[in-house]
Amino acid sequence: MEKWYQMIEKLALALVTSARGLRPYFQSHQVIVKTDYPIKQILRKPELAGRMIAWSVELSEFGIQYESRGALKAQCLADFVAELTPTSVEETQLEQSLKFGFKVTNNQAEYEPLLAGLRLAHDLGARKLNLIFHDLIGKFVQVYIDDIIVGSKQKEDHLCHLKSAFERMRKHGLKMNPLKCAFGVTAGEFLGFVIHQKGIEVDRNKTKAIMETKPLSNKKELQSLLGKVNFLRRFISNLSGKTKVFSPLLQYLAHPPMLAPLSKGKQLKLYISASDSTIAGMLAQDDDNGIERVIYYLIEWATMIKDCIEFAKSCEECQKHGPIQKVPASELHSIIKPWPFRGWAIDIIGQIHPPSSKNHKYILVAIDYLTKWVEPIPLKEVEQKDIIDFVEDHIITRFVIPQTITTDQGTLFTGRKVAQYAESRGIKLITSTPYYAQANGQVEAANKVVIGLIKKHISNRPRNWHETLVQILWAYRNSPRDATKTTPYKLVYGHDAILPLDINLQSIHMQKQNGFPIEDYWNLMYDELISSDEERLITLQNLVQQKEKVERSYNKRVKIQRFRVGDLVLKVILPIDQKSRYLGKWSYNWEGPFIVEQVYLKNTYIIKEINSNICKVMNGKYLKRFHNREE
Repeated sequence: MEKWYQMIEKLALALVTSARGLRPYFQSHQVIVKTDYPIKQILRKPELAGRMIAWSVELSEFGIQYESRGALKAQCLADFVAELTPTSVEETQLEQSLKFGFKVTNNQAEYEPLLAGLRLAHDLGARKLNLIFHDLIGKFVQVYIDDIIVGSKQKEDHLCHLKSAFERMRKHGLKMNPLKCAFGVTAGEFLGFVIHQKGIEVDRNKTKAIMETKPLSNKKELQSLLGKVNFLRRFISNLSGKTKVFSPLLQYLAHPPMLAPLSKGKQLKLYISASDSTIAGMLAQDDDNGIERVIYYLIEWATMIKDCIEFAKSCEECQKHGPIQKVPASELHSIIKPWPFRGWAIDIIGQIHPPSSKNHKYILVAIDYLTKWVEPIPLKEVEQKDIIDFVEDHIITRFVIPQTITTDQGTLFTGRKVAQYAESRGIKLITSTPYYAQANGQVEAANKVVIGLIKKHISNRPRNWHETLVQILWAYRNSPRDATKTTPYKLVYGHDAILPLDINLQSIHMQKQNGFPIEDYWNLMYDELISSDEERLITLQNLVQQKEKVERSYNKRVKIQRFRVGDLVLKVILPIDQKSRYLGKWSYNWEGPFIVEQVYLKNTYIIKEINSNICKVMNGKYLKRFHNREE
């Protein structure tokens, strides 16, 4: 029964019961448990057995944080309300059960619990003393199990501090061993270390055993030495990496140096050298033939491995032949237009081979960001005037003047005539970075669909593809898009198109449309107008969710790299896999170095050649840092 449980077990049971009853809250939030009992230390003991280990496993799935209760001033009101105001420090008796995974004798069965009890007492940190001196610890009192240190910066304050500590001890009936007390000292031994005003250092008596260690001859002596060194590990930075004593020995055994013996009476020559990271010296002497022989040499190069790695990275040929990274270099930023026909993306398909029977070689394609409405036209040649006429006849006069038009950096889209026309209409032209199709991904996706539909319709008449353009356009506009969950035709006109199949089979829609009275017809049209707005709002919501899903999937693979103005970078030779006529198979993958001139949002940079003023706009995906080799 629970009444036979120890206090620590009751608290653990209360916590488990709370976690079971409030499981959804424990799973979705971090729970802070404030208690004066060492629940955290007890539940994490490896020697737990029975119900305690089951509770420990059950609670491990939650994000529980254990904190001590606040000082008495902050807790007195809560204690008073709960009628738990302590009159004195409570005695807490802790019991712990052990389960051995090995056979033991009676003596071992008594010895192992003794060790476990000592470890438990160490983990609890003599909580009685901590509770007694809780408001003085950290100010001028330090407690470690049953040892107490009262330290003061000034002699004048020391008597006051001692008085406060003695009064606290007298109040709680604590006794001291006079033989173990020391008063008014500036330094003293504590737990095997020497503590003084400057800090903590090793007791020389402890290091004496190491200094007097004889040459090791067996495994047991080596383990003994490691145990002594481990006692001092807190004073030795990176103790596990201190292998300098053994490394020169290994190098000596593997590559013994060829050194000449020293000849007495002859002049010695000392050569020294130094740099920012290295110092070296060599002692030499001329032999009987006047040839200089090395007697001894010494080098100290602490950053040798790091410098060698940097030297290897700075190999220009290696950098230019390096592989092109396939992972994205920046996060995906989607373009969302909340209103139809406010944002269009335009691109050119071609040059197409074979051309159509009317010598059409290109297809000019435009797509609306919200409705996914596509406008393609075949062209024999593409000039800036053709693009202007296309925007005027197929976008503006059919729908509205767009707010933005997104294109690539082709000269046809960035030419002076197109720029002047866009300015006169109040249209903002947005260009993507070179060879980065994702920046204009909407129209690139439409291009794939258009090309795929043409391939399926031309059969064995490849030069008649211009005639199938109208048919595939009709099929595209009346097919639901994955992103919008509806057809572009319905988003534009508010209702589904009347297909030839509806007329031939006399669908319900066709049968009823001629039998409506005029008033019912107007009401239906009004309802259809309202539903079209709702349809567009639902479409916008679907678009946002779909783009967020794509962004999450895309951004998982992102390996972000940032460049600053003045950085040296290499640029991928575009288009990718283009080979030099001279080098052929052995062509470079990267060219440069270039200097970063300006940094823009969305991982876009302006880079300039070092020996010229030619600047280029590049996406960071096609750049990598250039490691310059210092001479």
